[in-house]
Amino acid sequence: MDLGPSNYINIEMLNIISEELRDLEREFQAHKALLLTEDDLQNHLFNRIRNRFPDNLHTMDRGITGCAIHSEVKFYDLNGQLTLIPDLCIIPPGELSITTPSYTAQHP
Repeated sequence: MDLGPSNYINIEMLNIISEELRDLEREFQAHKALLLTEDDLQNHLFNRIRNRFPDNLHTMDRGITGCAIHSEVKFYDLNGQLTLIPDLCIIPPGELSITTPSYTAQHP
């Protein structure tokens, strides 16, 4: 599968994630105490799909690499208001910076 900058979410990846969710559901049906909380579900799914994303992709920051899949990333609007905290998200590393403050980080 090509994980170039514009290919993080495509039909193939959606099918992989859907299949992992179905497998996790089957595993849960067989082992009812596997998932006690929503966080358990989030962590199990993250662990199942994490290896599909390389961790050596270049970010916006020179010399810093990263991975496209993340959990609990906070998204703010232009007024600095928290608008979204998805359990899991896929963000192309080329669109990430950990050294340059975002607009909302500068203006909470």
